[in-house]
Parts: sequence; C-alpha cells; structure tokens
Amino acid sequence: MVSKYFVVGSLIFLFFYIAGRAEVLYPSLERQDADRCRGVKISKLPELVVFEKGDRKEGVSAAFGGTLKDAVVVAGGCNFPDIPAADGGKKVYYDQIYVLRNPGRRKVSWEVAGRLPVSVANGASVTLPEGIVCIGGCNQDKALNHVWLLNWGPGHAAIITKDLPDLPVAMDNLAAATDGKNIYVAGGNINGMPGKRSFVLKGLDAQEWCELPVYPGAVRLQPVAVVVKQKFYLMGGFQPVTGDQESVVATDGLVYNPADGKWSEAGEIMPEDGKGPQGLVGAAGLVLEDEVMVFQGGVDYAVFKAAIDNALLQRQAAGSGQQDEEERLKQEQSMYMRHEPDWYGFSRRLLLFRPESGEWTGFGDWEEIARVGAVVVWYKNKLVVVNGETKPGIRSAGACMLDWKY
Repeated sequence: MVSKYFVVGSLIFLFFYIAGRAEVLYPSLERQDADRCRGVKISKLPELVVFEKGDRKEGVSAAFGGTLKDAVVVAGGCNFPDIPAADGGKKVYYDQIYVLRNPGRRKVSWEVAGRLPVSVANGASVTLPEGIVCIGGCNQDKALNHVWLLNWGPGHAAIITKDLPDLPVAMDNLAAATDGKNIYVAGGNINGMPGKRSFVLKGLDAQEWCELPVYPGAVRLQPVAVVVKQKFYLMGGFQPVTGDQESVVATDGLVYNPADGKWSEAGEIMPEDGKGPQGLVGAAGLVLEDEVMVFQGGVDYAVFKAAIDNALLQRQAAGSGQQDEEERLKQEQSMYMRHEPDWYGFSRRLLLFRPESGEWTGFGDWEEIARVGAVVVWYKNKLVVVNGETKPGIRSAGACMLDWKY
C-alpha cells in the first residue's frame, strides 16, 4: 500500500530568477523498463489546458496540487500566455482550482471547481485526510505567507478554502512535507530574499507555526521535501549567485530529526550514477511505504548552473579582458530560451532513495515525466504527473498516470 501522504514542492523560476473543459478518451501504453525489468503502464490523461491561442496550448507550472476523494486537484500556477517568455513575455498567475474526477476511468474531464483567494504560484502543498494544505508562494504583487485548506463543499460540487494559521514570514520557492499530522516547510525565499529558516505546524488545530533551527550550509531555493519515519528531509535546491560568488546547485540533502531538534547531512544524490553531479531543482518528491523516496523531474545540473552563472561569468570575463569569452557567454545567454526541449536535459527517469541504507536507484526513460514544476501526486497507488515545464518558459498541457509496482 502506498503512503497516503505526499508533497508537491514549490517549483520553478528557471530563467527569471535566472479553462476550459476537455473530454477525451485515451488508450494506454505499456513499456518494459529496461533498468529494473518491471512493466510500467503509462496512461495519458486529458490535457489540462489553461491557455490556448492558435497552435499554442499550455498548462501551468508551480501550482499547488493534491487529491481529494476520487479527484486530482491542480490549483493556481503560472505561465506566459500572451507573448512567449523567450520573446520577453509577462508571467501571469492564476487562481483557478481544477479537478479531474476519477482519472482511473476511461472517460474523464477537467473542470474548474473553485478559486483560490488570490492568484499564486511557487508555493508548496501537502495532502492530509482533512484536505490539501496550500502554503505560501508569490504572485505579480508580492510574496505570500497565507496558508489554506482545500476540501469539497456540500455535495462535492465545488472546492472551498479555509484559512489556516499564516506563516510567520512570506515564503516562496519553498518545499513542504508532512508525516500525516505535522507539516514542515523549509527552503526558498524568506520575505522575498533567499533564506534558511524553517517551520513546523503541529497539526491543523495548532494556533501558530513553530520555528525550527536554521538549516546548515548554502541556501536551498526550489528544493524537494519528504518525511520518512518521522524525519524531515530537504533534498537538492540551489543558491543563486551572490556578489562575486557563483551559484551552488546542491548535490546532497539534509535531514531534520524532531527527536533531538538537529539537522544533519543526508548524503549525496545518486553519488555513483556516472552521469556527473546530480541535483534536484524543480523536481517533485513522494514517499512509498514510509521507506522509499520517489523523485520526478528536475533540471540538468550542468545546463542549469551554466545559465544562472552566466551574467556573473560575463562580468568576470569583461573585467579580465577576455573579449572572446565574454562574447561567447553573451551569445549563450541570448540563445538559452530558444533550444528544443531535449537540449535542457530535464530528467526523464524516476529516482528512488532508501534513507536507511543510503541506496539510490534510477530507472525508466519517459518523455512524459521530463517536466519541471509539475504537479505530481499519488492517486490510488498510481503516480500522476500534470503540466509543468517542458523547457524554460514553456508549460506543457499534458498529464499522465504511471502504474508501476515497486
């Protein structure tokens, strides 16, 4: 039995920190996973189209997500609907709450079932038996400290929101996780600036969030968070360029143990992978059986780091008289948003981590899950992936469900 609790982390501003109703019938594809020799059935779900213009059809990224009864929920998020991001388009934030009822059935449809109190993206969410808890985020006006509980209203006709205790500070591009009662948050920006504070809400009846010790090491924007055996893990993330210091794309994780109130190292991410450094930025994390972490998506370490360091490297090249290098970097920067999706190297496989043994495993090779900032949830022991970025600035309208046996 898959754990009931999951988290969708706050996900994505790769370059810049740098709706309808559809009814479709889809067949299933079955593929054999070569790495682990087990069958994985991938079922395409109806597209969640938030914006459509001509041949452009997009969903959102960095949305809240979860499940309510027999429905998958996607709330908020952002995209570039009018002018593409590569051409200087303006990011738009959304407040719609979309639901896909009974996605396991052959004929299903997305519908708008409510609205959030404000438009928001880049927050974090966790699902509890009481509903979906949506935490923080930001919009075109400001970073937010609001926390809401989403659940069905009378007759399951619409989703209603209930206020929960606000965070002590505004947080965006954070991550959140739960043990089924306590809700932990860490990483991201604090009041609009990168920070290392973390908090816990000790149950939905708690009156306020309690502050935890500051986590050690570099700042972690867009990390992934999970709870395994009552311990809170903060994996991956990145620290942006600071002054003359290059960025730090974390290739490891941290763990907070509430029993002693201390942070410690959780080890390297895929240390023997052979593919070079492995980060977890813009990824999502789930938990199996309170034993195994499952990670989906995320950026390529080298491509992402080169992009966020580019402006600093240009200044350094100009300062040392390296004109050829400066021009190369300028050209690289100007082309960054214009490559085909495969160039960016978003992860096409699932990563599994057993913290007790320190064992990492990667398996699969599926374009359908090569997304950043997607909503990723468990639905009846199946992995559902909705929207997210196929490349910086471009949101997929796609959705799929993976049925696999661990």
